[in-house]
Amino acid sequence: MLLLADQCRKHRNGHVGRPPPLARPPRQLEAHRFDGSCTASHRDPLRSRHRGILAPCSFNDAMYLEPTGISSTFHTSPGGVLHRIPTPCWPNRGARSKVVDPAVRPPGDSYLVASFLGRDRPGLVCELAESAVDCGCVIKDSRMAVLGTEFSMMLLLAGHWNAIAKVEQTLPRVAEKLDLRMEVRRTQPRSDSKIHVPYAVEVVAVEQPNVVRDVADFFANREINVEDMYTTTYAAPHTGAPMFSLHMTIGIPAELAIATIRGEFMDFCDDLNLDAMLAPVK
Repeated sequence: MLLLADQCRKHRNGHVGRPPPLARPPRQLEAHRFDGSCTASHRDPLRSRHRGILAPCSFNDAMYLEPTGISSTFHTSPGGVLHRIPTPCWPNRGARSKVVDPAVRPPGDSYLVASFLGRDRPGLVCELAESAVDCGCVIKDSRMAVLGTEFSMMLLLAGHWNAIAKVEQTLPRVAEKLDLRMEVRRTQPRSDSKIHVPYAVEVVAVEQPNVVRDVADFFANREINVEDMYTTTYAAPHTGAPMFSLHMTIGIPAELAIATIRGEFMDFCDDLNLDAMLAPVK
């Protein structure tokens, strides 16, 4: 009687001779990876479109996939066992995946400038550089000098957005521990449309108070930018006279005549009794 009742119930539900209706596909667990750390977010395949992602694997084995890649889809069997199945993602039916060399860093890096000032002592450069690298950032450019008894340093850091966000939170704590004054600011790579030719400027003279101002004013009046500069004073050999030395890197616009700039600069230095040189950076 029980068997007959079960068959009648199946007949009323329309399941005799055909499989039961398909259930809604299980939710997929799509793994995303950012700089070696894996996070997971649920995505419903019926209501969302696949996007290019990174296959969840070790950092050294990661491959950047454009515009799509291989996602890891996890299905739960009726017995409760979780199965990992690599699944290709195709946002457009005619698109093909393009595998990019993992050694090439993906575009879209963020940039941060950080400056530090404090009492000089050994180990400061190591501590600051180690903190930046531990956050996943790359030191693209830097300047460091000891002025008097004070330590000063500037760093240009580059990295993925989450690495820059991490270093923004880490550096203030490091600076406080090292008793340094710090300032940070987001920046962008230089994108000057004009072509500038780098030239080195060297000036040597008896120590005078207005050398830096006069030389900088000469180039500013001609729309020539100063890219780098450092100065120092020293005692001349034999005589002990106080001497002043200026080293400067400038960017001369390509449309300006180099011979004209050089001639005007030499005449300018002769008038001020400065021994100078203007030569291209090689």
